Amino acid sequence: MAAPVLKCLMKYIHTFRIHAQKLSRCAVFHIRANGVLSQKDLSCASKGIVRCFVLSAVGLTTDASATSASSIGQAGSHKLDFEPNDPRLRSHECLKNAAGLSVDSTSAVLSQTVYAVTKIEKEYVELVNVLIVLIEYQLQVLGHAAEEERIGDLIVETRHEINKVKQRKEDLRLLFSSVEKLADASAEVAFAAGAAYASTSAGERLYSAQQEVKRVQSESEEVEQRLHEAQARSVEALSQHEEQRQTALKRAEQERHSAEESLAAEKTSSDTQTSSSEQFTGDSVADDDLSEK
Repeated sequence: MAAPVLKCLMKYIHTFRIHAQKLSRCAVFHIRANGVLSQKDLSCASKGIVRCFVLSAVGLTTDASATSASSIGQAGSHKLDFEPNDPRLRSHECLKNAAGLSVDSTSAVLSQTVYAVTKIEKEYVELVNVLIVLIEYQLQVLGHAAEEERIGDLIVETRHEINKVKQRKEDLRLLFSSVEKLADASAEVAFAAGAAYASTSAGERLYSAQQEVKRVQSESEEVEQRLHEAQARSVEALSQHEEQRQTALKRAEQERHSAEESLAAEKTSSDTQTSSSEQFTGDSVADDDLSEK
């Protein structure tokens, strides 16, 4: 009760002081104006106009000062609303507000971390799918050296990108585990401070984030399983292709040796036939010489 009465009393005292200042200023300026005008040779009408102008200026100046002073008084009265015994300034309420702000900050960190984890997992899935397509296409172009080499270069480049994304993914997994601990701690602090709603909301947000991360990680695990299967098929197909190539090379080598042996045998037989014909020709000539003699 004492505070409102004191405010009204201060307001009336301030208003009375403003009016007293206005009257005193008007009197002082009126005396000075009369002293100045008495020394000038002016008509009565001109002197009256000057007096009115001076009094108007004094009134406006006093009103402006009163307005500014009243605004200052209103600001001071507004500040008086925050009393030391205000319930909002109690330590319990301050703890609840601080715990709520902590939960909000942790929720922001959690949301950004989940977004980063989801983005990197999707990028990893896309790259692994590209690698699977390249491996399957490589199996279709076996035997074509130029195309096989080009696909091999693309596979090496894609594997390099996958390794970089996998490293970032592991870093974000570690970050998410730390954020999980932070969210648990914030929820516990909020509950202990009496902010039950903030604690419950923090627990729900953490559970939703964990479910979302598990979902994208399960997609990555599925695509990794498909990659392992594609790699197993590729290894098997490449080994079979290498065996067939080695078999073809051995067969070609054997055929080459057989051809060389055949050529050598033919050459030997032809040489033998040539020597036999030459010997037969020599014997025939010797017989003809004997018969002539």
